[in-house]
Amino acid sequence: MEQQNNSNSGSRLPLTPELSFRRGLSEHPELEELSEQVGGFIEHWGFKKIHGKIWTHLYLSKSPLDATSLVKRLKVSKALVSFSIHDLLDYDVIREVGRGRGRMVLYEANPDVTAVIVNVLKKRELKMLSDVSLACGSLKAKGPLSQPGIVLDSEKIELLSEFIIKGQMTLQWLIASSQSGINLFPKMPEGN
Repeated sequence: MEQQNNSNSGSRLPLTPELSFRRGLSEHPELEELSEQVGGFIEHWGFKKIHGKIWTHLYLSKSPLDATSLVKRLKVSKALVSFSIHDLLDYDVIREVGRGRGRMVLYEANPDVTAVIVNVLKKRELKMLSDVSLACGSLKAKGPLSQPGIVLDSEKIELLSEFIIKGQMTLQWLIASSQSGINLFPKMPEGN
């Protein structure tokens, strides 16, 4: 077991789990690896790695956690955790569930994965597709674009416009289906 110097006696004392945690020596490298992997995965969906790491810790924790606990667990700044919590609350990925000692706000992961996904689709992807649709519409309205070095295919612009409309319709269908009670993500059978 790793030991710590005791300046008073010159002897070495065992490093307790609490001291180990404060020094940043993780007792759970598997949890660190999982939160890193989830963070990397969620980055591909337009969030930040820290969002996935915070979500992982909140989701797996038996009880709600406050921001200070997350700062200690993740070994990141309080400001980064604070901004990230704000983002996650905005998308309803996590939620406030009460107050702890010292009136610290406690958080937990939203256990309704379908609601989380649908909320992100509604707040972010649907808006993004709307912006893409407007930009494509502006390009179509401009008429044939032909400048030195730039010649656009009007048929492909039309196909792109149709593709965007189909994407919007699919997203709207997913959102409407989930709001009408259809479970888009049923529970997986045991062993999968």
